[in-house]
Amino acid sequence: MRGLMLSVFAGLGLWVTAETLPVHIDLEEAERLAMLHSPLLRQADANVAILESEYGEVRASGLPRLQAEADASYDGNPNTGGGNGDFGGSDNESWRAGLRLDVPLTSFGRLDARLAQIDANARAAEWGADRVRRELRLRVRESYLRAKLAVEAVRVQKLSVEVLEKQWMENQSRQEAGFITRLPVLQSRVAYENGRTALLRAERDRKLAVEALRAGVGLPYPEGKGPEDIRLSDDWPTFALDDMDLRAAREAAELTRPEFLALEEERLAAEAARRLADFTRRPDFSAFATAGFENDRFSDDDGVREAWMLGVQFSVPLYDGGARNSRITRAEAVLREIESRRDQLWQQIETDLRDAWSELELADAVLESVDVTEEQAGEALRLAREAQANGRATQLEVSTAELDLTRARLERIAAEHDRLRAQSRWLYVIGR
Repeated sequence: MRGLMLSVFAGLGLWVTAETLPVHIDLEEAERLAMLHSPLLRQADANVAILESEYGEVRASGLPRLQAEADASYDGNPNTGGGNGDFGGSDNESWRAGLRLDVPLTSFGRLDARLAQIDANARAAEWGADRVRRELRLRVRESYLRAKLAVEAVRVQKLSVEVLEKQWMENQSRQEAGFITRLPVLQSRVAYENGRTALLRAERDRKLAVEALRAGVGLPYPEGKGPEDIRLSDDWPTFALDDMDLRAAREAAELTRPEFLALEEERLAAEAARRLADFTRRPDFSAFATAGFENDRFSDDDGVREAWMLGVQFSVPLYDGGARNSRITRAEAVLREIESRRDQLWQQIETDLRDAWSELELADAVLESVDVTEEQAGEALRLAREAQANGRATQLEVSTAELDLTRARLERIAAEHDRLRAQSRWLYVIGR
């Protein structure tokens, strides 16, 4: 039995994790998979469903309710009649069965206030789920860009190592031919080994970055695969940015950030709770109808008779020990707390907007600068090789020029990464 249960659970586990991380993945696919498999997003959606179901439950309390009723009893000391014996006694057994219809007529605003409160809470939860989606998208974008940066760094380092190895081999050949001394050979060998070390570090960083991306997506690797087998898109992703200044960005954030929209719904829910607390002294008014059968305890035989009743009920709370005032005080405190959180959110938005704006400006400036630097480093390497071939430059100068070009290339891809990361952050801050 235990073995069978283990087999069943193992089968369920295989079914749950049947989907794996694609070997070839781009940013769009990574975002899509993360939205499907994020536990936080599933939890947020479940919270919305809980509140929506509560709305239906409370709404049902204002609708007619039909129920079947039945009871039976045995009287150990039945009525034996009057002292003169003119009335007969009653049976020991008593029973009745039938239907009861309760129809709420009005709660004088309490039900509507409660429904408004639940509805606003549900909408706030929906905006909370949207906030989770946006935060998840930002994390996946940053993880993907980090992985793409690591992949590009590995590519640049591999190219550098290939060039350094070729230089080392050429110097060995030239030494064997007697054209140069052993010193340039040693210098080129040291440059080659340093390049290999840098490549090993770059490959380690790539594995770590891909693993972070996989964790953000929430899927396991395919069978027999690891981070070294995952391939990203050859091109950097692109983000569409609108041309806007800080003032326009601030207005856009107020209209589209889910945090603001959720706070507005929370405010509406608190106002409804305030009305509900104020309405607790209002009366209840309802109607009822019952119909059924019961035994006639006071007849000479076991007769059954029809029984029905119509009526209305009216109740007015008179004294609750101060509960109403406490509810009102609490609702007003919640409103003040929501307003405080809104002010705090505005301060955070202002800071995030300026930080993102500064990152965008810096990234654009750095990218423009490193493009020029890479071009100059490439020209410097070409001149160093020509000078070495003419005997006017040493191998150390050539290796230094090669290292400068590698650094320039790495700076360029880092600048590209920073620019895209700043763009994704900017979009998140303005609520896009």
